Amino acid sequence: METNDCPLWKNEEHRRRFVAFASAHCRSRPITPADEAALYLLSSDPALLWRMRYGMYRADIDFDYADLTGIAPEQYAVYKAAKCLYLDSGEVGIDELADGELFGAEEYALIENAIRIKRYGMESVW
Repeated sequence: METNDCPLWKNEEHRRRFVAFASAHCRSRPITPADEAALYLLSSDPALLWRMRYGMYRADIDFDYADLTGIAPEQYAVYKAAKCLYLDSGEVGIDELADGELFGAEEYALIENAIRIKRYGMESVW
């Protein structure tokens, strides 16, 4: 991860993408901690966010619109974690999070932050 003034963000571009998509995503209703957690993870990777573009401008995030063709394992891990947090599903278990081959240190740190965001809201970690 890049060193920056706010360890929440992967880099300044991550923060900018999150802010832009968060404001565009929830125009018709207040943004929830589940929205924030998923958008935080998806906006951490510009290519992943691009793959989700058709499911992002709705009142909800629709993961069925993701183009996962040729996706890197790290991107898929972040995608699955975002989907799991957003939908409150158990698709990603604690044993998978502990597997260093599935989740690298950077992805793990992002997912850890997203879990905090989902539980306490963005204001509590920003």
